[in-house]
Amino acid sequence: MKDNWITKNLTNPWLALALITLVTSLIYCNVYRTPFVFDDLQRIEENVKIRDLSRCLSPGQVFSPRPVVELTFALNYQFGKLNVFGYHLVNVLIHVINGFLVYFLALTIFRQLFIPSAQRFGHSNSPKSKVQSPKS
Repeated sequence: MKDNWITKNLTNPWLALALITLVTSLIYCNVYRTPFVFDDLQRIEENVKIRDLSRCLSPGQVFSPRPVVELTFALNYQFGKLNVFGYHLVNVLIHVINGFLVYFLALTIFRQLFIPSAQRFGHSNSPKSKVQSPKS
Protein backbone atom coordinates (compact mmCIF):
# COMPACT_ATOMS: atom_id res chain seq x y z
CA MET A 1 0.00 0.00 0.00
CA LYS A 2 1.37 3.41 -0.98
CA ASP A 3 1.72 6.04 1.69
CA ASN A 4 -0.55 9.00 1.16
CA TRP A 5 0.83 12.54 0.83
CA ILE A 6 0.05 13.54 4.41
CA THR A 7 1.70 10.53 6.00
CA LYS A 8 4.71 10.81 3.73
CA ASN A 9 5.32 14.57 3.97
CA LEU A 10 3.98 15.80 7.29
CA THR A 11 6.02 13.23 9.18
CA ASN A 12 9.09 14.72 7.48
CA PRO A 13 10.18 17.15 10.21
CA TRP A 14 11.99 19.57 7.91
CA LEU A 15 8.98 20.06 5.65
CA ALA A 16 6.62 20.38 8.60
CA LEU A 17 8.86 22.93 10.35
CA ALA A 18 9.19 24.95 7.14
CA LEU A 19 5.40 24.89 6.70
CA ILE A 20 4.83 25.98 10.32
CA THR A 21 7.34 28.83 9.88
CA LEU A 22 5.76 29.94 6.60
CA VAL A 23 2.17 29.85 7.84
CA THR A 24 3.01 31.60 11.12
CA SER A 25 5.01 34.28 9.30
CA LEU A 26 2.16 34.88 6.86
CA ILE A 27 -0.42 35.10 9.63
CA TYR A 28 1.61 37.68 11.54
CA CYS A 29 3.14 39.56 8.58
CA ASN A 30 1.12 42.71 9.23
CA VAL A 31 2.19 43.22 12.86
CA TYR A 32 5.76 44.39 12.42
CA ARG A 33 5.00 48.10 12.05
CA THR A 34 1.92 48.39 14.25
CA PRO A 35 2.33 50.56 17.35
CA PHE A 36 2.16 49.33 20.91
CA VAL A 37 -1.43 48.82 22.05
CA PHE A 38 -3.41 47.84 25.15
CA ASP A 39 -1.07 46.75 27.97
CA ASP A 40 2.06 47.26 25.81
CA LEU A 41 2.13 50.88 26.92
CA GLN A 42 2.33 49.91 30.60
CA ARG A 43 4.43 46.75 30.18
CA ILE A 44 6.97 48.18 27.72
CA GLU A 45 6.91 51.95 27.18
CA GLU A 46 6.33 52.96 30.80
CA ASN A 47 8.20 50.04 32.42
CA VAL A 48 11.44 51.37 33.89
CA LYS A 49 12.56 47.87 34.96
CA ILE A 50 13.27 46.80 31.37
CA ARG A 51 15.61 49.73 30.77
CA ASP A 52 18.31 48.14 32.94
CA LEU A 53 19.18 44.55 32.01
CA SER A 54 20.94 43.95 35.34
CA ARG A 55 17.62 44.43 37.15
CA CYS A 56 16.09 41.57 35.17
CA LEU A 57 19.04 39.32 35.92
CA SER A 58 19.05 39.97 39.66
CA PRO A 59 18.09 37.06 41.98
CA GLY A 60 14.97 38.85 43.24
CA GLN A 61 13.60 39.15 39.71
CA VAL A 62 13.24 35.36 39.42
CA PHE A 63 10.27 35.56 41.77
CA SER A 64 8.45 38.22 39.79
CA PRO A 65 5.16 37.12 38.18
CA ARG A 66 6.60 36.99 34.64
CA PRO A 67 10.42 36.81 34.74
CA VAL A 68 10.88 35.46 31.20
CA VAL A 69 8.64 38.17 29.75
CA GLU A 70 10.53 40.86 31.64
CA LEU A 71 13.85 39.43 30.44
CA THR A 72 12.76 39.36 26.77
CA PHE A 73 11.46 42.92 27.06
CA ALA A 74 14.76 44.02 28.64
CA LEU A 75 16.78 42.32 25.88
CA ASN A 76 14.56 43.93 23.24
CA TYR A 77 15.07 47.30 24.90
CA GLN A 78 18.87 46.82 24.97
CA PHE A 79 18.99 46.10 21.23
CA GLY A 80 16.32 48.41 19.86
CA LYS A 81 15.06 50.66 22.66
CA LEU A 82 11.33 51.20 21.95
CA ASN A 83 11.36 50.18 18.28
CA VAL A 84 8.19 48.09 17.89
CA PHE A 85 9.66 45.93 15.12
CA GLY A 86 11.99 44.03 17.47
CA TYR A 87 9.29 43.34 20.04
CA HIS A 88 6.91 42.04 17.36
CA LEU A 89 9.65 39.97 15.70
CA VAL A 90 10.48 38.23 18.99
CA ASN A 91 6.77 37.63 19.56
CA VAL A 92 6.41 35.97 16.13
CA LEU A 93 9.52 33.85 16.77
CA ILE A 94 7.99 32.67 20.04
CA HIS A 95 4.84 31.69 18.12
CA VAL A 96 6.95 29.77 15.57
CA ILE A 97 8.78 27.90 18.35
CA ASN A 98 5.46 27.06 20.01
CA GLY A 99 4.22 25.75 16.67
CA PHE A 100 7.29 23.49 16.51
CA LEU A 101 6.61 22.20 20.02
CA VAL A 102 2.95 21.47 19.22
CA TYR A 103 4.01 19.64 16.04
CA PHE A 104 6.49 17.40 17.86
CA LEU A 105 4.02 16.76 20.68
CA ALA A 106 1.28 15.79 18.20
CA LEU A 107 3.72 13.63 16.24
CA THR A 108 4.73 11.79 19.41
CA ILE A 109 1.13 11.29 20.55
CA PHE A 110 -0.12 10.09 17.17
CA ARG A 111 2.81 7.73 16.69
CA GLN A 112 2.10 6.15 20.06
CA LEU A 113 -1.62 5.88 19.32
CA PHE A 114 -1.65 4.67 15.74
CA ILE A 115 1.56 2.75 15.10
CA PRO A 116 0.94 0.01 17.70
CA SER A 117 -2.62 -0.55 16.42
CA ALA A 118 -1.39 -0.61 12.81
CA GLN A 119 1.17 -3.26 13.74
CA ARG A 120 -1.52 -5.35 15.44
CA PHE A 121 -3.50 -5.42 12.20
CA GLY A 122 -0.51 -6.23 10.00
CA HIS A 123 -0.01 -2.80 8.42
CA SER A 124 3.64 -2.41 9.22
CA ASN A 125 6.57 -2.28 6.83
CA SER A 126 8.44 -4.78 8.94
CA PRO A 127 8.46 -8.30 7.44
CA LYS A 128 8.16 -9.83 10.93
CA SER A 129 4.84 -8.14 11.62
CA LYS A 130 3.15 -9.28 8.39
CA VAL A 131 0.28 -11.65 8.90
CA GLN A 132 1.13 -14.98 7.30
CA SER A 133 -1.57 -16.66 5.28
CA PRO A 134 -2.04 -20.35 6.01
CA LYS A 135 -0.45 -22.71 3.49
CA SER A 136 -2.72 -25.14 1.72
